[in-house]
Amino acid sequence: MARSKSSKRQGSALPKPPIVFINDSTGGHQSVPQKLAGLVPQPAIYSGLTERGKPRYNAGATPDPTAGLSELPIITNYLGDVHRAAEAATSFWADAVKNGQNFISINLTERKAEEKSATKPDWGTNHLEFEMAGLTTDEAAEKIFKWLCKLPGILAFKALA
Repeated sequence: MARSKSSKRQGSALPKPPIVFINDSTGGHQSVPQKLAGLVPQPAIYSGLTERGKPRYNAGATPDPTAGLSELPIITNYLGDVHRAAEAATSFWADAVKNGQNFISINLTERKAEEKSATKPDWGTNHLEFEMAGLTTDEAAEKIFKWLCKLPGILAFKALA
């Protein structure tokens, strides 16, 4: 006797939201992640890192950004040393990959990275070096949101909202 298609199905796994890591290397644009959170479905903002390099989570957010299926984790970081920030991002990237999630890093700067540093840090793939000069917080959040919407993992998550 042949099995029906539904009995062959192994359960439908919903796509996990990507982890978004935003580093403000200028220290002056802390409200950009909050504005961005207002544009995405079900955000969970994690403020900075603990002494062990894990994200500090705000009230209402899942303690582990790789645990939730229904919220988009946004980890905020405020390291002026972009090399240290890229190292922190790499550790989150490794956690995301282990959990089957996409990882996106964004570094907010005042001017182009080539002008700031002779040696560029390795941020990996899905990275945006975002120049804040001349932009309001709302304009910056909107431009970052539009860039995020071009990435396949975000589009799949937006469909769930």
